Amino acid sequence: MKRPTQTPSLLEWLVAGLGGLLVGFAVVFLLVQAFTSANQKPPDLVLRAGTSQQVQLGYHVPVRIRNLGDEAAVDVVIEGELMRGGAAAEASEFTLDYAPAHSEREGGLFFSRDPGDFALELRAKGYQEP
Repeated sequence: MKRPTQTPSLLEWLVAGLGGLLVGFAVVFLLVQAFTSANQKPPDLVLRAGTSQQVQLGYHVPVRIRNLGDEAAVDVVIEGELMRGGAAAEASEFTLDYAPAHSEREGGLFFSRDPGDFALELRAKGYQEP
């Protein structure tokens, strides 16, 4: 027994067209990423200390981390040293779990001495690739 053939409705055509467009955009995006990933800039971390505040543990210094690079960084170790006369008086560090490309994150350092009495030097000690 032969069943009558139905033509697809306008809604079915629209949904199929939209699905095709989405698949096409995904393929183009993946191809662009594959061919431009070799030219990407590695993580480029810029550190900026905020104003210290006295807390129960001593002193807290907020730190803003900007990743200007095209690649993300994982487990970024940030160190701060209170310096006087070229010598480190105290050091503190924290680990930032994830710093996406072109993003900002915040963390904080704790010191027992007042950072206002010293020169604070910040640096990123290392990271891992995701």
